[in-house]
Amino acid sequence: MSDFEAILFDVRDHKALVTLHRPEASNAFDHAMQRELLEVWETAKADPEIRVVVVTGGRLVGGDEDLRREDPPPMAPAVRRWG
Repeated sequence: MSDFEAILFDVRDHKALVTLHRPEASNAFDHAMQRELLEVWETAKADPEIRVVVVTGGRLVGGDEDLRREDPPPMAPAVRRWG
């Protein structure tokens, strides 16, 4: 598991908590956040001890792409099948 710049990740008591962590951009999605979320999903899928993944943004929950960034995220499937 690597250090993340756009999310916070914690696992306790069979629960994975993912917190979107780009308050300066109202948690808008960027390439780094997309990459980090995909890494977390793969980690959670591979760990039989993780039973649930909760995604939160604190007071700000991302709902858009950050268009100010120069590195737009690549197109990704809107829905990925779990398992």
